[in-house]
Amino acid sequence: MECGAAVSTQAPLEPDTPEAFKPVLWLWHHTRRHRAALLRPPVLAACVIVAAIAYWIGVSHSNDLLAVRSERIALLSDQVTAYKDRLQGATPDEAAKLIALLQSRLAESEAKLQIIAPDNPRRLQAKERQRLADHRGKLIRWEEPLFVYTGSLGDSADYAVDFIELFSEIGVRTIGPVMTACRPDNWGVLVGLKNPNTPSDRAKAFIEALDDAGLHPNIARWSAPADRGGLDFDLFICPSRPKK
Repeated sequence: MECGAAVSTQAPLEPDTPEAFKPVLWLWHHTRRHRAALLRPPVLAACVIVAAIAYWIGVSHSNDLLAVRSERIALLSDQVTAYKDRLQGATPDEAAKLIALLQSRLAESEAKLQIIAPDNPRRLQAKERQRLADHRGKLIRWEEPLFVYTGSLGDSADYAVDFIELFSEIGVRTIGPVMTACRPDNWGVLVGLKNPNTPSDRAKAFIEALDDAGLHPNIARWSAPADRGGLDFDLFICPSRPKK
């Protein structure tokens, strides 16, 4: 009997694909598999249109933010210059009053501009996401999708998308974000209730989940059609209340 080192015939293990590349591989696989269908003129045209719209929205959003910030700087600079001119030749009391008025108006202008282009946009934090995910068992019992509405100002739309993405991850179906107008008294995260005085158990569970995540939603009466079926509550994302 001959003695010698045993040679393994098992194929070497391949390293796992990094998580960041899995979506790319998935897209490449399905693109090759459905190549014939994807190359049809109607499909190609639709893809081009969607890509163009997405690019236009991204560029427009960036340009709008830059324009707002430029207007903010110009507005504040003009106000400072105007009050410097008024201070020339003023008595100490008059100067103090003008300075106080200037500070008040600057604070008011800054608060309004923060609604349009906040310096610290809201995002769902890791702790908040985990807290909401912990309530998955109660939330996935819904058979109907949750409507998510968002105001058009500031970071509202991006913040709403954070909620939609999280709900999708934990298996809660959503519809949105649906653009709407926030009333002057609507601020932050709101739960719209069909019956604010007698919310359903599912609505209570949803509010409890948001509370537990530290989001502490405000309550509003929803403005959806009364005969619309589905859940008796929805989610509103409006701008943050300006700091006084």
